[in-house]
Amino acid sequence: MTLKNILLQGLVLGDEHIHSVKNVLSDEKNNKIIISVAFARKNGVHLLKETFSKFKDKIELFVGIANGVTSKQAVEEIIRCGISPYLINMGTVSRIFHPKIYLTFQNEGIHIISGSANLTYSGLSENIEISTHVFLEKGTSNYDILTDKIESSFELLKNNHPNNVKKINSKEELNILHKDGFLEDEDIKDSALILSKTKTKNPKFIPAFPKVIKTKQLTSIASYISHNENYVGVVWKSKPLTRRDLNIPTAIKTNPTGSMFFKKGLFSNIDQRHYFRNELFSDLTWVIDTNPNKKHLERAETIFEIIVNGISYGDFKLKLTHDSRTDSKTYKQNNSVTQIHWGEAKNYISREELLGKTMILYHIDANKYQISVE
Repeated sequence: MTLKNILLQGLVLGDEHIHSVKNVLSDEKNNKIIISVAFARKNGVHLLKETFSKFKDKIELFVGIANGVTSKQAVEEIIRCGISPYLINMGTVSRIFHPKIYLTFQNEGIHIISGSANLTYSGLSENIEISTHVFLEKGTSNYDILTDKIESSFELLKNNHPNNVKKINSKEELNILHKDGFLEDEDIKDSALILSKTKTKNPKFIPAFPKVIKTKQLTSIASYISHNENYVGVVWKSKPLTRRDLNIPTAIKTNPTGSMFFKKGLFSNIDQRHYFRNELFSDLTWVIDTNPNKKHLERAETIFEIIVNGISYGDFKLKLTHDSRTDSKTYKQNNSVTQIHWGEAKNYISREELLGKTMILYHIDANKYQISVE
């Protein structure tokens, strides 16, 4: 591997990214070009417009959207150059698509410019940005492994995440994304909503881009646990999940509640009326509902990480409700009186394919828990 340059834009005169990026992308030896950026603006595309148009058949371009920066005008310019870009919507406020890399594949090897420069005028010319330009020569150690890793990663991005990665081929498709609020309008300040929140009444839901993790290896229990704030492990398991648990309506006119009661599940030795409020969640701050007609209800909230089939969708602050009455019909029949409200996590829970699966509740630390459906 040969280090060609360290670009110190804004710190060293003449180190503007546009010069190196344009030179690398314009090399007639290039067989394939991959560009990936978090943000794109019209003036940034203009800087590379001639290069994009000339080498359009060799370019794959990946751009993050729903981030409050990437604009409709930028994507329009890219399409005018003859390129159908892949637009990535992460579908979550906690993570954005952020890689900035300019790659060219040649018979002799690959050029890689990677660092902090986005496809914007400021990113390529004005900001303080740092990147490295290296050339990996064909035949060198691990060449095949590294190049295959790069290409296969972008192929997986395209093929494995159809809900989050969309190839745009026309202005009509672009207009739909803009209408849904996933792209900025450079002619209107603050025109787009950030990260998966849309302006239409019935937007297409964009699921959070999955984060693949190894499920935490936690100590399991099969019976009642006396509360211990230092205990970390499985603290509850459900029976096979039902439509009521997952908030999946059984009929068109049925309104899902948005919550699930914590029942005994597979923990047959617990008293579900007291275990969750007085043992498992006792350290939370519980407050009495301010509505005089609901003063028997106690409310609390805490952090739950939501994991489905080994994929983490991040942390959510979810609400809990406990009915403190001991003279109610529900209490006297030994039924559940503590429930969790799914809130923003509902879209990851309310799924047909999860019916019949098991939900496991882990106590991670202090006031943090993990819900895993597997």
